[in-house]
Amino acid sequence: MKRLALHNRKAWVEQAPVPRAQGENVVVRLEATPICGSDKKHFLNPEQTIRYSGHEGTGVVVETDRSNLVKVGDRVLTNCLSGCGICEHCRSGNYVYCENKLPMDQMASHFCQYTVLQDFLCIPLPEDISFDMGTLAGCVLAPAFQTLQKMQVGPSDLVMVLGCGPVGLGAVAIAKHYNAQVIAVEISPYRKNLAKELGADMVADGGGEDLEQRILEMTRGRRPNKVIDTSGTASLQQFGIKMAAVRGHFGFVGHNAGEIAVVPNQIIFKGLTIYGSWHVNLNDIPTKLYDIIRRSPAAAKIITHVYSLDQAQEAFDTFIGGNSGKILFHPWAEGEVRA
Repeated sequence: MKRLALHNRKAWVEQAPVPRAQGENVVVRLEATPICGSDKKHFLNPEQTIRYSGHEGTGVVVETDRSNLVKVGDRVLTNCLSGCGICEHCRSGNYVYCENKLPMDQMASHFCQYTVLQDFLCIPLPEDISFDMGTLAGCVLAPAFQTLQKMQVGPSDLVMVLGCGPVGLGAVAIAKHYNAQVIAVEISPYRKNLAKELGADMVADGGGEDLEQRILEMTRGRRPNKVIDTSGTASLQQFGIKMAAVRGHFGFVGHNAGEIAVVPNQIIFKGLTIYGSWHVNLNDIPTKLYDIIRRSPAAAKIITHVYSLDQAQEAFDTFIGGNSGKILFHPWAEGEVRA
């Protein structure tokens, strides 16, 4: 089968053995698999070639061993990471917080034609949702959904989304689905325009010294009572905490392994509630996330580019350049025989 390798700004196709089902692990023939922001570091890695990148997608189960959750022929959404399957986090659907999950470098790639993963991470994909649209229930909508759900976003809210990469664009689409007013903050002209297409009521350029003033002019002095950071940028995270309204809510979604300076009194004297969210609860996918995908007129616009695996270099160059929303791979070229 075809599988991508990534190293030092290069991406190419290699041949690899087709994985086999074993125990609870099942084999899925992938039909659509997206590039995630977390794949960026693998593409840029100058030290080693990465062959385990890509961690989500949609496809069809083609082989099982001892699974009693899925069967051959099932259309499924494949979820990222892994879990032990028996701890309180896994059993409640919050498997991403499992303390016994495999390290990322021991997991199978999704930038390939077939992948292998635990059966409980395969969520049934209804026939009325295409393979491409189904991928949105992964790392496009899932991280922001978890935060916006905790915030109980609704029509009376002003939601500020910091950063309009694919996850931020997902946050815009979800907030508009819940009829909130949305202001998006982004630097990329392409993504600012895309945020408008998705329904953002106001879009502010994230550069410059006077961002706070410009936003308050747009909102006629109203501060956002719900702020979600998907940028992972320290300066924007600090800005969001400062910008949030009294008794507002702030959500960390964008990954930042560094530190930010936080003044506790900014949180205390405003009565600010702060959240951290990684991924969606598995139980919310078949009902709430699929409902957004079906009903949101904006959701389909998040996917802006589709490439074959043979076009991997072009796909990653486009992704790194920032002139895209969500980018998908279709692992099977026209005429290739699927098992």
